[in-house]
Amino acid sequence: MAELKRIFSINEKSFINVTESEDGIYELQQFIEKYDSEEEVYYEVRVLPGPTGKYGDLEAAISEAERLMRLN
Repeated sequence: MAELKRIFSINEKSFINVTESEDGIYELQQFIEKYDSEEEVYYEVRVLPGPTGKYGDLEAAISEAERLMRLN
């Protein structure tokens, strides 16, 4: 899957990647940012279960990601 767009939440601690599969379907993958104090590094951790749905239109997928990130 190719990442096309990354939509951040207001606090920028979580985001949704809008991805496209080889068959042209768009999906949303949600991640949160976690800090490891021992390693002193931030990690991106995928949220499961994440947003559901498959989109045939890129604009619809982006609009849904933006809507979800406004809720966080």
